[in-house]
Amino acid sequence: MEHREDIVLVTGASEGIGNACATFVAKKGFRTYGTCPNPNSYERKADEFFELIAMDPREESSVAKAAELLLAREKRLDALVCCSGTGFFSSIEDCSLKEVESIFESNLFGAIRTIKAFLPAMREARSGRILVVAPLAAGSRLPGMGLCSAAARAVEAIVDTLRVELKPYGIQASVIEVGPIRAIFHDFPRAADFAAAKSHYRRALRFVIDGSERLGPAGDVPLGAARAVHELISASRLPARRRIAPLVPRATAFFSRVLPLWLDEALLNLRLRLHRHKERKS
Repeated sequence: MEHREDIVLVTGASEGIGNACATFVAKKGFRTYGTCPNPNSYERKADEFFELIAMDPREESSVAKAAELLLAREKRLDALVCCSGTGFFSSIEDCSLKEVESIFESNLFGAIRTIKAFLPAMREARSGRILVVAPLAAGSRLPGMGLCSAAARAVEAIVDTLRVELKPYGIQASVIEVGPIRAIFHDFPRAADFAAAKSHYRRALRFVIDGSERLGPAGDVPLGAARAVHELISASRLPARRRIAPLVPRATAFFSRVLPLWLDEALLNLRLRLHRHKERKS
C-alpha cells in the first residue's frame, strides 16, 4: 500500500513521545503534521521531518483554528494521534484542586476537543484512525498516581465508546498505553523526590519511585510507542488497547485488571508493608 498520500496528525509533537511518533511515521512516508502550542518557541527544530503547526488542545479556539487550517489544505485526515498530555505525581491529599483541573484539562479534555474537531471530516470520508496515547496507570492503584489513573481511565472509556459509535462510519479507535511511570514524566526522579520529601505519604510515594528507578531508563518507550503508532495506522483492524512497557509494568497492569479488587489491593498493601520494613532496617 502506498502511504505517501495518507495524512497523519500527531498532537504534542514538539518533544517526547509525540515527537518520536511524528518523526517515525514521517520517515515511513506518511504526510505528517505535528502540533504544539507555540512552534516558534523552540530554538532547535522539533519538526525536521514533519510540519509543526500551532495548536493548544486546552483551548477550543486554538483546536478549531488548527483543524480548519489542516483540512483546508489537505481536505481530509486519515489518522489522528493524540499524544498531548502531562504526568503528575502526588497523593490525593497533597494535590490542589487547580492541579486536578490541570491534569484533566491536559490529559482528557484536550483529547476530546481534538477528536471532536476532526471527527466530522473523518465521518464524511467514512474512514480514519484515532489513536490516543495514555499512561499505563489506567488500572493502577499505586500511591501518587491517582489523578493520572483517573484521567487515563476516562480516556479509555471515551475511546471504548467511540469504537462502537464510529464503527458504521468506518472509523476505528484505540488506546496506546505507555509505561513505566517515568516515561510520562520530565525528569521524573527529581520531581518525584521533591513531592515525596514534603508529603505525609512519603514512604508510600518512595515505594513507587524506587520501583520506577529499578526499571532503569525509559528511553526505549517513545520509540516503542512510535512503532506501535505506525503499525496501527496501517492495520486493517485496531485493538482496543496496545501496551508499550517493560514486562513488569505490563504484568502489574494485567493482574490489576483480572484479579478481584480485594486481592489486588491486599497484594499491593503487602508490598507497601515490605517496603516500609526494608526502609526501617536500612
